[in-house]
Amino acid sequence: MSTDRKAKLLERRARLDAQLRDLDAREKERQRKLDTRRKIIAGALVLEHAEIKADFAIELAALLNRYVTRPEDRALFDFLDSRVPGVGPAASPDFAAAARPPAEPSDRAVDAVLPASDKPAAPDPS
Repeated sequence: MSTDRKAKLLERRARLDAQLRDLDAREKERQRKLDTRRKIIAGALVLEHAEIKADFAIELAALLNRYVTRPEDRALFDFLDSRVPGVGPAASPDFAAAARPPAEPSDRAVDAVLPASDKPAAPDPS
């Protein structure tokens, strides 16, 4: 095979590989947007249902109280403390602390979704 032909084929393969990477990236972005849209719709439904059903609001508040641990995330749900008994600053000091920024921002997404008992152990400093 001539080196000229080989060079042209390699160039063509590089262009095709770039096009495939672009298509993969577009599909990944499309899936991410769909996932975000699903979460927004489901979240809106849950919040609306909590406004209508007091028992559901209590259960939602309990779940949020248990699993949402970062103060800045908890602050997003401070409206529950006025409607649901046992939620808010009196029941959880974390809700009161939510108005203050954290001393050291967490860079671990796991803090937002896992209860303390399910979080990975901190590395041993020794």
